[in-house]
Amino acid sequence: MRINKSFVCLFVLFSYAYPYVGTAEEVFLNPGFVQGTVSVGGVPVDKFVIHARDTANNFDSSIDVLDSTQYTMAVNVGGDGAADFLVDAVVSTDSGQDILHFAEQAVHVEQFSTSNIDFSVQPGFIAGQVSVAGRNIVRGYLKAYVDDSTSNHFSYAETSFQGDGTFEFPVQPNNDIQISGIVWFDDGVSINIAPHLVNVSEGLITEQDFYIDPENPDTGQMTGMLNVSGQRVQKYVVLGTSSNDNGDILKSISAIFNESGSYVLDLVAGNWTVRADAYMNDGDDLLTLPTAFFSRSFSLSPGQIVANGSTISPAFANGRILLS
Repeated sequence: MRINKSFVCLFVLFSYAYPYVGTAEEVFLNPGFVQGTVSVGGVPVDKFVIHARDTANNFDSSIDVLDSTQYTMAVNVGGDGAADFLVDAVVSTDSGQDILHFAEQAVHVEQFSTSNIDFSVQPGFIAGQVSVAGRNIVRGYLKAYVDDSTSNHFSYAETSFQGDGTFEFPVQPNNDIQISGIVWFDDGVSINIAPHLVNVSEGLITEQDFYIDPENPDTGQMTGMLNVSGQRVQKYVVLGTSSNDNGDILKSISAIFNESGSYVLDLVAGNWTVRADAYMNDGDDLLTLPTAFFSRSFSLSPGQIVANGSTISPAFANGRILLS
């Protein structure tokens, strides 16, 4: 039997040029639109990303926006002509150093129609400094979030900082905001920043410093001002005890400062009860600083810096004690 060689070559050519294709599933590209604005109080917005996801059909859409606070984004509502979407926003401020993640919002979008979602917050701010004993910081990162069942409705925030360790970034105001992070050193080593809780109010700055001692990772600091205004103070004595959750005493301190001014005390992490006494007039008078100027109790986490103490202007009572 003779075989036509040209027919064989033609068959092979068509076999490679047109491979077998199975039956394709129909995909409906029916557009709807989501539009809105983005605002972080008075903080200038550098750029933001809007992301929408249709959980029923796995249709995702996103748009990047520069130098604007408005957006319009097309989404695929599918063959039914309408769909429900979850939309979130990631907003960059301070030249990309600070990032605010807005929580998802639900929206219904119909074909050829436009639905509106705005992302807006009147922020508070967290500011402070990260310092590490005996190490040179190159850069660091912090994240602020709420660690509970309602966190899906909380806008969490991130910031980065450079070698001086200072930071300030906007967050959604809330109580019990948890801050944690990581810091890198010039030798390439990095360590984690242990979580701390802060309360942040709208329009206000909450100060939170971090002190890390790699040789003693379970320590923090208490720092502040010891100053009785207008008085001759010979010394200040700070007394305190640390206890666990059962009330067992773990550590005691007695620190003496011979002049008025700022102070720093390294303390082990734990629940602390403290007081500060001022000895005046050659030791004849003793004043225990009132709680309005020196807090009596606080909880200290590893690496945390607790501010405690401020200037007091005392009032004195004069009189006589008569013994009969």
